[in-house]
Formats: sequence, structure tokens, C-alpha cells
Amino acid sequence: MAKTKISEFDTNPDLNTDINSINIAEGCSPANINNAIRQLMSDLKEWQSGAQDKYIAPAGTAAAPSWTFNGDTDTGFYSGGANVIGVAVNGSSVGTFASSGFTGNITGNAATVTNGVYTTGAQTIAGVKTFSDSPVVPTASVNDNTTKAASTAFVVAQIADDAPTKTGTGASGTWGIDISGNAATATTATTASTATTVADGAITGAKLSGAQSGSAPVFGARAWGVIDGSGNLVAGGNVASVSGTNPATVTMTTAAPNTNYAVVLGGYGSSGATRYACVGAINTTTEFTIFSSSTLQGGVFFAVYW
Repeated sequence: MAKTKISEFDTNPDLNTDINSINIAEGCSPANINNAIRQLMSDLKEWQSGAQDKYIAPAGTAAAPSWTFNGDTDTGFYSGGANVIGVAVNGSSVGTFASSGFTGNITGNAATVTNGVYTTGAQTIAGVKTFSDSPVVPTASVNDNTTKAASTAFVVAQIADDAPTKTGTGASGTWGIDISGNAATATTATTASTATTVADGAITGAKLSGAQSGSAPVFGARAWGVIDGSGNLVAGGNVASVSGTNPATVTMTTAAPNTNYAVVLGGYGSSGATRYACVGAINTTTEFTIFSSSTLQGGVFFAVYW
């Protein structure tokens, strides 16, 4: 068969007996040799320009790429499969080119990479980046206050760590929360089993929901007590002791800020009896005396305000 193009040439010299039908077999005419050389030169030029068949290389591998360089035959290109060009360096694959672009390792100065993100190492990326999926970042330790990205796991753990402790179950439990600042921001409060000291003025004019009607403020007694006819304290609050019967001297546990406090009194006794009580004297910030009819017959109740 006539060899009309370079791709039809044979690696066995004995089988190359013509060039584009010009006989170059043993014993051919000398003129044919001249013609054959000129034809070969024409065929080579056509192959170079692409007019003839393109060079078809074997697939090769990363260890033995098909397209290599003189003196460095384990570095070059090979076929990574259909529509994939593999890149080999020192006999190992460093990446592939496909319709989606390059996939592989890029190393060196980040300034030389205009549209790439390193898989390892530090890199500064400028501009706003929009992710089509949620990025996955390492979970920082609780109370980490650095500029690291916060994963959802970190946020959940931090909230749990900062949350107040709770005893009991459901809404009836007790939350150990410290509230400071403007009391006006707390609109409703429930009874607590334990309470800390409230600063002076913190609940001035406060309205306890459901405790009373109307808009007038509610004032609480700073001390109170009930004394029987024998001068015994039956019940009371902020009362350290009661001594004597007429007068009866009341000593408060916690002192008033000054002696300008008021004592409200009332007497009680048997049916039909008239009883009265009055303040004999306000002696100190912790002590006052009470006089009553007939040496506390029946008894006396009192409340102290300041």
C-alpha cells in the first residue's frame, strides 16, 4: 500500500519502499531517490502546519510521560484519561488539566497565584467571598476571644458555658441570675426562694403586679411586732427584744438611719374594753418606748416606718 502521509511510515526500514507512491525500493531509479527526498520534505512541512495527520502519542503514565524533555524523561505530560491531561514531575503526578480547570498542588509565593487558594499553609485572601455551602472551620475552645472563625459547635458550647444555673424543673425552677442596672428594665418578677440585698432606692415606687389596686405606691414596714399583756413579743420582724410592760421598751435589730422614724400603734383586749397605746419616746435609732392603758391589758401591735 502506498504511504501517502507520515503516519503511514513504518518503524521497520525494510517496509518503507515508497514515499507517496514514489518507488524507493532496492534497485530503484536514481531519479526516484531525488523525487522521494523532495516528497518527504513536502510531507514534513504539511505535518508541521497541520495539513497532514497530527502526531498521536501513546497515553503514557506519570512515571513515564509521553511528552518529555531531552535529559529529563520523567517530567512532562501524559494522558490522565478521556479529556484529561496529566502533569508529571520527577515521575510523580502533580496535577491534571480538565474542562473544569487545574486540579493539583500549587506551591510558592501567593503573589504568583491570582485565583487560587492553597490547601495548606497561611494565606491572606482579600475581598468578599461567597460560599455556596457552609464552610467547615475548627472548633475553638470555650472562652476563646481571638479573631478565629466561630463554628456552630463553639457558639453552642459558649452559650451553655455562659448560661445561668437553674434548679428545679420547668418554669417553677429557680434561676441564679444577678440583675444590675436600672430596675425599670425589669417589669415583672416572681417570688424567689432566696434573695440578695436590694440597693436603696432600687424599688422606690415599684408596683407589684396583683398586690394592690390603684397607682399609689406601696410602702413596707421596716419593723413590726405584737406584744401580749405580759410584755412578751408574740410575733414580729426586725425586733431584737421587748422589755417591761408599761412602758415597754422595744429594741430593733437593724437601726434606722436616724431618729426621725414613725411608730404606728394599736391596742386590743377583751370585748367592750377600751384600749389605747402611744409612743412614750423615741430614744435612739434602735429603741423606742410604748405606753398603753392598764399595763398592756390585752396587748399592743406596732409597725415602724422610715
